[in-house]
Amino acid sequence: MGLPARISFLLIAILLLPGRANSVLLTNQRRGSTAGNQGLATVWRIYQSGAFTLAQKIALIEHLQSRTVLARLDSKDLIRYQVTLARDYISTLWEAGLIDDGLAALQQLPDDVRKGVLAAAATESAKQRVTLDGSEISIGEMRRGDLRLEQAAALLAADRRQEAERIFQAWRTAPEGMKTLECAKLDLVKQGERDCYPERDRQTIGALLESSLNQPTIDPYDLVERIFGDPFSSFPTHSALWCDLLKRRLDEPEYRTLGHRTAADWQLNSRLKHRAAPRADLAALERVIGPAFQRRTDAVQTQIDAVVRRLGGELSAPDFKIARRNLQRAPILFKPKKLPASLRTPRRQVQDQEPEQTVATPGMAPLPEGFWPVRVESAQNRAVAISVSQNLDPTGEVSHGGYWVHLSDDGGRTWNKPLYTGLAERYPYVVMPSSRMPLWHGNTLQIEVEIRELDLSSVTYPPVSLRSRRQERDLYLEIPLALLSKDSDGDSIPDIEEEHLLLDPNNPDTDGDGIIDGRDAMPNVPFSSTPGPFDKPLSAVLGGIFKASFGALIMGTDVPPSSKVRDMLERQPGEPVSRDRPIFLEGDPQDFGGFRPDRMMLVYTAAQLDRLSRVTPDFRAVELQPVVTNRAHDKGFVVWSGGWTGGTYRLTRTNDEWTVESIGSWIS
Repeated sequence: MGLPARISFLLIAILLLPGRANSVLLTNQRRGSTAGNQGLATVWRIYQSGAFTLAQKIALIEHLQSRTVLARLDSKDLIRYQVTLARDYISTLWEAGLIDDGLAALQQLPDDVRKGVLAAAATESAKQRVTLDGSEISIGEMRRGDLRLEQAAALLAADRRQEAERIFQAWRTAPEGMKTLECAKLDLVKQGERDCYPERDRQTIGALLESSLNQPTIDPYDLVERIFGDPFSSFPTHSALWCDLLKRRLDEPEYRTLGHRTAADWQLNSRLKHRAAPRADLAALERVIGPAFQRRTDAVQTQIDAVVRRLGGELSAPDFKIARRNLQRAPILFKPKKLPASLRTPRRQVQDQEPEQTVATPGMAPLPEGFWPVRVESAQNRAVAISVSQNLDPTGEVSHGGYWVHLSDDGGRTWNKPLYTGLAERYPYVVMPSSRMPLWHGNTLQIEVEIRELDLSSVTYPPVSLRSRRQERDLYLEIPLALLSKDSDGDSIPDIEEEHLLLDPNNPDTDGDGIIDGRDAMPNVPFSSTPGPFDKPLSAVLGGIFKASFGALIMGTDVPPSSKVRDMLERQPGEPVSRDRPIFLEGDPQDFGGFRPDRMMLVYTAAQLDRLSRVTPDFRAVELQPVVTNRAHDKGFVVWSGGWTGGTYRLTRTNDEWTVESIGSWIS
């Protein structure tokens, strides 16, 4: 008896194809085969891992929605499966900026599937399972809410305004929409009272659509402050749909820069969210799906590249790394020497210790505010203290700062002006709190140290997993006191301090404005007699930022993370700020020439901060973003960040007077 023609064709094809292709063919044709189950299980594992680019995700979902896969599902699960995949597929297309593709995909869905995609999902996320070839597989969790806001935004982006207005109006008059828009008008405290937090992401995009569709001529300042000034803003910057819509809404002089920045930032945020699939996963997809997967991925990527160009991004942007890199540390001024064997102290493994806030030696005065004693010795009328301070080394939470020397000629009852050593804690030295070697010999300090060089790739906020790159003990440094006080240009700032601050130790007037560095409140910013329009309120903002302790949670290296978390919760925030502590800002020095600070303020460019980070681990200057004002220029806000802490200040002008208030802050 002859074989049916279809089976004969398959057998001939199997004999002619190489071994790997055989398994793919069997996967596609034999619904109940083990190979087919394993192949689809592999695809599901990769899909649920989330480790792929936008283009890879789109191509992957298209395969999972193919007729071949749908034919293997239990009929009772078909609609739920299609709804879940279609919802994710259309959302991803819009997230990638492929607006027309998403609208077309939505329109082409069967009526019952399209209704399920647009309907609100269950209030509580629930695991969804479907039956495939008699076996259950998980298809993930249902998304909260519905796609009506996204659909309205997509229609508006496609210049189908009337359809967008109809869909948005139906949403905004429903209970969910009314509550969301009402919450969007409240400040953070009142939002907490009204239980508004669960839908913060919907508030922002709902307010954007309200402004775009129903208030297109009204100043969008409140929306701008909410998105850019709220430290906890949940605007979806990873989505090209929403970034493009915001760019369009802010296309006016006061806000155009923010709109362009948001659209350009979409590329960065999208890359951070969507990493390329691992090579092993790509190889598995090649085996299961075939070369069509890569061809489709490349085609989609070409479309996304066009979106990037339209939104002002760069196709050649590097792959962004979340992990910190270890910068090449600058050469150390003082080289270590090996401690003589007779002066070595047997030590077990030492973890970093918290410096004491006051000198415990009876009869001695405390050190100046902002300096933490590490080691103190006295003999007759001479007393010497080694302290650590963030005065010139603002390292946030990863270090106590740089080491200083305090001298006294009356046994510690009074202290001379501190001398900076140019050495930062954990970069690479840590000063020992006690030693068999005397702290000084004549006019030379002899400081026992250990090398515990901080591994910058371990820095997180909070710093619960810091580790060392290298360790070495039984070392000491010889530091001539004359070198610490040397002032070559006679400007009252020692050379070591000037070199650390990137000032010129051989020029008493580094910025050339006629004021010598020691008397210049801004020694690296040329003086300007013409203040800027926001110099006065911004000076008040800086006063608010630097008026009190930052409360840094400074943790040791090589300590179990669990104990660090416990210590953070149990002890009070630490590091007090000296009244003499300079203000370090990131920006263009020319923008601050009209400032009149009441203490030293230094402004550094990004390149200069890179240089400073080579001598101080994780050097943190405060960044003030440009002031954003409304159309009337009588209200605005400014966002600041110190890397591990930050916030927003609102500026309000009445007549010619500005008032400043903090409207939000954060700390890691």
